[in-house]
Amino acid sequence: MTDRAQEVTFQFRLRGGSWGVGWADARLEVGGNVVEMGPSYVTDALGDLLRAGVALTQGAPDVSLSWNEEGLWVHWWFALQAERVRLRVEFQREDGSAPQEQLSGIVRLDALVRVVVCEARAVFDEHGEEGYLDRWGLHPFPVAELRALEDWPTSNP
Repeated sequence: MTDRAQEVTFQFRLRGGSWGVGWADARLEVGGNVVEMGPSYVTDALGDLLRAGVALTQGAPDVSLSWNEEGLWVHWWFALQAERVRLRVEFQREDGSAPQEQLSGIVRLDALVRVVVCEARAVFDEHGEEGYLDRWGLHPFPVAELRALEDWPTSNP
């Protein structure tokens, strides 16, 4: 892995239709490498990701979170290094097998925050608080965390 910051993109969409309540599709791309995930409501996927962003913008050196895909765990690790974040995503089956790295890279903190905020805002704008809870099923929309990250660039020049 290079120590140069790589481009980052992120997508997060709630599933509908026959999937019912509590599923999303997520896609993370770092430096041309892509990982696709399908978190379920068992974990607060979007809320956990936004809280990780808040922690990083407040200077937390290491942050981790896990998403459950029912049968598979998706582990995220973030390590803050100045204005850059070293991130890694691993998949681990619930059968206890060893985790398998899916993606790793270094991205600019502001770029990571920007893409996560953009997707969270799009989900909120499409569904609102009530609609999100109806579609996600267990966890409310993380409004405070979204606002904190939307305010971060102006509160930290």
